[in-house]
Amino acid sequence: MRMLLGMMAMKDWTRRMAEMRVMITIGVLIAIVTAMLITVLRLVLLSWL
Repeated sequence: MRMLLGMMAMKDWTRRMAEMRVMITIGVLIAIVTAMLITVLRLVLLSWL
């Protein structure tokens, strides 16, 4: 019985870990994209001025 509960908890934990990994990956991608956009905008402004 305890083993079954442990397996269930592990399955739930792995699912949570996968969700967290996806969230972290999305956050990192968004951060990289925003940084690139900021640098591009800065370069455009510098070239315009």
